[in-house]
Amino acid sequence: MLTPEGFGDEELATWLRLIAEQATGHAFILTNAGGRILWWNPAAEAIFGCSRTDIVGKPLDEFFTPADQHLGLPEFEQRIAQSSATAQDDRWHVKADGSRFWATGTLFAIRDPSGQLLGYCKILRDRTALKVQLEHLNKELDSARDAVDSRTASIATLSHELRNLVAAVTQGARLLRKTQDAERRNQLLDLLERQALAVHRLTEDLFDASSVSLGKLAIRTDDVQLTALVQQVVTALQPLAEERNLQLELLMPAGEIEVSADATRLFQVFSNLIDNAIKYTPRGGRIWVTVTTEDTEAVVHVQDSGIGIESHMLTSIFELFTRAGGDGEAEESSRAKGLGIGLALVKDLVALHAGSVQAASAGTGRGSQFTVRLPSKGGADPHSRKV
Repeated sequence: MLTPEGFGDEELATWLRLIAEQATGHAFILTNAGGRILWWNPAAEAIFGCSRTDIVGKPLDEFFTPADQHLGLPEFEQRIAQSSATAQDDRWHVKADGSRFWATGTLFAIRDPSGQLLGYCKILRDRTALKVQLEHLNKELDSARDAVDSRTASIATLSHELRNLVAAVTQGARLLRKTQDAERRNQLLDLLERQALAVHRLTEDLFDASSVSLGKLAIRTDDVQLTALVQQVVTALQPLAEERNLQLELLMPAGEIEVSADATRLFQVFSNLIDNAIKYTPRGGRIWVTVTTEDTEAVVHVQDSGIGIESHMLTSIFELFTRAGGDGEAEESSRAKGLGIGLALVKDLVALHAGSVQAASAGTGRGSQFTVRLPSKGGADPHSRKV
């Protein structure tokens, strides 16, 4: 009976039995000194999927994985329990049906008053859900580390690119100061202008991409003639295409396609896409820009015969600081690799217009196509014209 001093032996035995029987989620397993099961509680039946009557007399080893059995871990746990009283482990165990679960457990030796080993008690919990969650978090942590490493590398590349551009401007300015020849001065002025524009565009894209990620970039929409706007972009980039000996071709309907958009931002979108096509297309290649409508959408395709995109990059190419291009022949590698800013900005600007952009490629060396879809405000004349 229960006394003021505590439990008597009989009451203590009753309480311990009730605890073991009624514990939910904790398996209690008793074995003899040879590791064969003498008894286990209902929670163990539920965890392992085997009744008490079916399990008595079987070795506890059966519920270790074959790999752990091969390593002799069941016997090793027993030796630890004998020497230090407890052996703690987190490992995979096997259920009666062969499926596995992750368990946290403790094994301790049971001895009589004289110190003679009677057997062992194993207490464990099924923590598979926690294990899966931890593995998922570890994968996310690895991905975050990879993203940080990628951004660090990209920032280093960006710094290197800006340094080169600024160095070219500085050197050009020094040469300009010393040059008396008019033709040479004009050449240097052209060089300075190109480098200054490159710096301006790079910093603007980076600033805009950062503004979008912070939710600080707003657009001002108006009625925009998409065909006219795309033609302006093509006209602006035609000299660059000709310099690279590329055929830049624009195909669009005779009628106008109208969208509600921020004309400045859309110009930025298509400038980035066409400029990318020029970067990634080897000399002598072709670039097609097509403007059309599909149902209620205005659609612009920018297709090239360039170095293409590897399939595993198609899902991540629009992420900030993700750089595509690699072993292609485009001019070449420094330009072709890019800085991973332009396409991320394209995706965000198109999304601000309630549109979408997709990339497609048959693989390395087989060209690529970028498709921008925007809500249109009306149809267009189905008769196309070539510009």
